[in-house]
Amino acid sequence: MPETLRFALGRAVVTVVNVGDISFDLRGYLNIPETELRARLELQCIVAQRTIPIQCVHIQLPEVSVLIDAGLYDFPPESEYFLAGYSPPAGLPTRLAELGISIEEVEHVVITHGHWDHFNGATHFVDGEHRAQFPRARHYLGRPDWDRAGAKLRDPQSLESRTLGVLHQAGALVLVEGDLALGHGVTIRAAPGETPGHQVVRIHSDGQTLYCLGDLYHHPIEFKEPWWMVAWAEPASIGVTRRAIMAEAVADAALVINTHIPGVGRLDAVSEGVEWGAAQLPPAPVLRVHS
Repeated sequence: MPETLRFALGRAVVTVVNVGDISFDLRGYLNIPETELRARLELQCIVAQRTIPIQCVHIQLPEVSVLIDAGLYDFPPESEYFLAGYSPPAGLPTRLAELGISIEEVEHVVITHGHWDHFNGATHFVDGEHRAQFPRARHYLGRPDWDRAGAKLRDPQSLESRTLGVLHQAGALVLVEGDLALGHGVTIRAAPGETPGHQVVRIHSDGQTLYCLGDLYHHPIEFKEPWWMVAWAEPASIGVTRRAIMAEAVADAALVINTHIPGVGRLDAVSEGVEWGAAQLPPAPVLRVHS
């Protein structure tokens, strides 16, 4: 799957970085009814899919540098997500540097939710201790996901303690309740369902809009069939979230990016709801570093 995409959104430069593909059994994880699987031939390509990307998104505006999710590809061979024979790309900080994006300039890191692949690269181990990977940034996590981490945060060996706990101790973690405007057209929106504290990010610049949807969806079929979802999602809350966010995104003629759906999408209203299609993107612009 593509490792990097870059396009213009008004005054913003959007960079999508795939930190690595993982093994993912869509048939096992999505609650598609067996009757539908047998009756609809187009679903066979979905259940046959076995890999998905982990996409992080960088937003460069003239005034601010924002990163959405900080993933790290670090799966041991015994992990269900490990891909045998797969060579992952270089880590996120290296990839950003190659693209002219300095980790020192990132001012905001939005963690869409408390699943490990969205925050496991937020810190790194250096000089015998874990430190923030993006040293000048404030990090934003939905408070319900912090509360749910509970005992894991008290275990010094846990991933949560070594990442979220380190950021919190350093005063670099903001626990978000509801929506939060970061300024310059960037807004965190509460979007519960995947987890209680799940968040999406809306970017609006010069009349153009992008929604970074985190794990609100894992496959394009879920846009058209909004009650199909991963087994761990909370159906009532994710249903409300999807209806509200999709109504806004369609009204905005917005682009959408999901962590685990390759590339960038555009939405069309259809009789059944909303349909995702791959977007035609403008040529990659030259990155404009904010002052």
